[in-house]
Amino acid sequence: MKLWGMSYGLKAYYLLPVVGHLKLRAGAGYYRLGIDKIIRTSPWSANVPSRTIDFNHPTGILPVFHTDKYHYNNVELSLGLVYEHLLNNKLALTIGADYSYYHTFSQRCRITYDNTNFKTKEARALGFGVTTNIGVLKKVRQGKYYINPAVVIPVFQQLHGDKVFREEESVQMSKWFNGIGMSITIGKYL
Repeated sequence: MKLWGMSYGLKAYYLLPVVGHLKLRAGAGYYRLGIDKIIRTSPWSANVPSRTIDFNHPTGILPVFHTDKYHYNNVELSLGLVYEHLLNNKLALTIGADYSYYHTFSQRCRITYDNTNFKTKEARALGFGVTTNIGVLKKVRQGKYYINPAVVIPVFQQLHGDKVFREEESVQMSKWFNGIGMSITIGKYL
């Protein structure tokens, strides 16, 4: 099975100087992990654009249901390092890496049968991820604030199985270097 999607989030960071231009970065926030495209094989077809889901339809009918789109709402906790290489007094190149832990608190799946939204509120550990990023930091307003757009590369992600897909939570699904993203950080120097 192959899964693709768009994810996004909002985090607050605290930067703590370690040595020179190297900083420890700790953050917490919201992360929406989205799955928008699914390709799996079945005994009857090579490319099925959905996955089987354990769903009880409100009408009481009990055929096999599928979802072709779903997402997890998560609390994300992250810890990482960022290095700032000064280019001049207002500009710096930033290179960083983060480890993030995801704790899901709600999920939503679209059922293909009648486009019903199936919501669950099962709080549990979803998994973790490691990302790297490279960007340009620009100081603004007399150097009191900064803006730091960056390219984000997901290095590794490991998620636990989900019982709504008839998977044991002990199942671990891993992926390496699967995607690219961007971030925009706006900050204030204290």
